[in-house]
Amino acid sequence: MVNLFASTEDIFIECSIDEDLQIIGEIDEICRVIENLLSNAIKFSISGSTINLSARKVTNEVLISIQDRGPGIPESEIPMLFKRFWQGQSGKRTASSTGLGLYTCRQIVEAHNGKIWCENVPEVGAKFSIRLPAI
Repeated sequence: MVNLFASTEDIFIECSIDEDLQIIGEIDEICRVIENLLSNAIKFSISGSTINLSARKVTNEVLISIQDRGPGIPESEIPMLFKRFWQGQSGKRTASSTGLGLYTCRQIVEAHNGKIWCENVPEVGAKFSIRLPAI
């Protein structure tokens, strides 16, 4: 579904995923988080751009990052991103939103003893990252 959405928006997803990554937890729930973050990255990226998805092992954790090519997120909005029903006012919003996606992502990641956060990459866009315990 994400690939189809990306192709209709003329956005390419470039993946860099280490081999043999194993995460402790429910794979369906983790996939739900990644799909949500990718969907958001597509929504806010500039048409014709590339989204980078990476996953690698760092000590006893797996670090997953999704970097979009959008307008970025105002620093004042970053602390609010994962709050229930919160919706930012910036960016390229072409689809409706309930304000539950990132909140749900945080709930799932924290239930897996992980951490999720967002940072701006100057002149590039927003980067969402997740750290989860690895096997």
